[in-house]
Amino acid sequence: MRTGRKPTPHSIAASRPAFDSGYGDGCFYRPEFGPAPYASRVLPPPGGLTRPAMTAAQEHGWRGIEGVGIAP
Repeated sequence: MRTGRKPTPHSIAASRPAFDSGYGDGCFYRPEFGPAPYASRVLPPPGGLTRPAMTAAQEHGWRGIEGVGIAP
């Protein structure tokens, strides 16, 4: 039903029995679920999570390569 209100996780969970009786598959929605922090689900960038990602020596080595880097 469209009421113009955004459903809450608990209101979705409360509606499960109506859908279970109609579809019979059961509902796997968990209102308490919360995704893990992004940084725990992906690999960190080269250089880790600290900035700058390159050391001064690495930057110096890359500086001489044509077409690499940020133009001054």
